[in-house]
Amino acid sequence: MLDGVVSPDYRLFLNTAQDADRALDLLLARCEADAACDEAFPDARDEFAALLVRLEEEPLTATVPDPVSATPITVTLERADLLNLTFPLLYTPEIAALLPLNLQQVAAGNPAPLLAQVSAADAGLYLGMFYTVACTEDAPFIDAAEAAALAEGTLFGDRTGMLREVCAAWPRGDLSPGWDAPVVSDVPVLLLSGEGDPVTPPHYAARVAETLPNSLHVIGPGMGHGLIGRGCIDTLVFDFITAGSVEGLDAACAQQLAPPPFFLSPTGPQP
Repeated sequence: MLDGVVSPDYRLFLNTAQDADRALDLLLARCEADAACDEAFPDARDEFAALLVRLEEEPLTATVPDPVSATPITVTLERADLLNLTFPLLYTPEIAALLPLNLQQVAAGNPAPLLAQVSAADAGLYLGMFYTVACTEDAPFIDAAEAAALAEGTLFGDRTGMLREVCAAWPRGDLSPGWDAPVVSDVPVLLLSGEGDPVTPPHYAARVAETLPNSLHVIGPGMGHGLIGRGCIDTLVFDFITAGSVEGLDAACAQQLAPPPFFLSPTGPQP
């Protein structure tokens, strides 16, 4: 079973500008299609674009409580900062459900809720392990010109720069020859993807499935990065492991997955 799938030759963040744009577009489209969300945040897409322009021309400076200590701190948000803060919120549907509200608060001069959500989204991420893997398997193989070309015209822009900067000083491991070759196997494999995943969207798993003829690819509607623990997915995984095969595996229940409703105010979704 593989959850949030990429091929071995995937380069972290190389295509993330396009993938993040797609994830944000899906989220905003879902808000537009939801009567309550669309009423609470009319023109959310245009308002976000206008906010980015405004921050590029005049950064927002505000005093807010530190998300962890509650000590007052002064922060300054520029256009790039807002995009960097928005990106991790797309990983998790429960956190993404607050994004239209939090962006509206930023537009009103209050970035505190957004900063608090980013702090929650980053909890449990061990950066040392992250960079140890990424600086070995990804950064050395990213061409800056290619990354810039792939990000051209996107909203989120090239996201490989900071990774390359960190990895210039970070220790690297050793790689075996052929480590990034496609996995070709007839072993049964269950592939899981979240429809709105901003970093490992479904099309990566679809590519992996091309060399795994005995695989089943399950996509969770409106879900983000990782399906384990959601709805019937754990039961589906149990059934797959018990049977040792994807033959006859009924994954229809995954289509009943749905993201949580959007928060329309700090008190929560519409009753």
